[in-house]
Order: sequence, then structure tokens, then C-alpha cells
Amino acid sequence: MKIIYVRKPNLYLALSDTFDVRLIQRNTVREINPHAVQVEEMDAVLHSDRKGIRNDTLHIDGWGLVEVADWLFTDRPGLTVNQFGNAFMRLFKEGTCYLIETLKASCRAMVPELEAQAAGEQSYFLGLVRSQHPAEFSELREAWLNR
Repeated sequence: MKIIYVRKPNLYLALSDTFDVRLIQRNTVREINPHAVQVEEMDAVLHSDRKGIRNDTLHIDGWGLVEVADWLFTDRPGLTVNQFGNAFMRLFKEGTCYLIETLKASCRAMVPELEAQAAGEQSYFLGLVRSQHPAEFSELREAWLNR
């Protein structure tokens, strides 16, 4: 287990040895945990083998985005859809090239109605994201269908 402190959104993330998000917590004190690895910001990657820390940035995959969205929804439950989207985007590196594509693919992996809209490279991204965490996305998909 690794503890990562991300400066830009002022968050701690507990990550598995394979950089899967296990826990997220907002930093509420001035001192940074001396045992935490410090990075400047977070970004998204499409390929799980590219997760990790590079260039002072924590890179998480599609399932990590789902974990961050779940944490944000729990942390700030009164947000409107637009406020939630803006707050979510502010957690990540500005100008990121894979955040939107990875986020779309993650949503499509959970919601069958959205999956049907995937065509071309979107279908490829969906397959990538789903194949990296098949059990987790299958469980969410099942919950969506049984809502």
C-alpha cells in the first residue's frame, strides 16, 4: 500500500502496489504526512500498464476515475450535475489528453445504453477500460441494470 499526496487538489490517496485507488481523503491539516509520496497533480491513462507516478504526476486508469468520482459524490453530496462535473475536472491536470476519453469509456463500461453509442475508437477505448477491471465494471453494470 502506498500513500500519495496530490498537491493540486490537496488529496491523499491510498493506492495498492499496482496503483489501484483504495481510499481517498481530503487533506485537512497544514503538515503533509512525511510517509506520503508527494506529486503535483493527477492525470488519467487508458492503459493500466501506464499507471503510476511520472513527471511529478499520478496517473490513474478508468477504474481509478470511477473511484475518484464516487469519493467526490460522497464528499460533496449537494452538488448539481454541472457543479459535480466542474469539481471533478478541477481534481485533474489541466490540458490532460486522456481524461475525457478514459472517463467516457469508463461510463460506457458501466451503462449499457451508453455502450451502444460507442463506435470506432470509442469502442476500442471501451474495450481497453473494461478489460483492465472486468469484475468491477461487471458488478457496476449489473447494479445499473437492476436499479
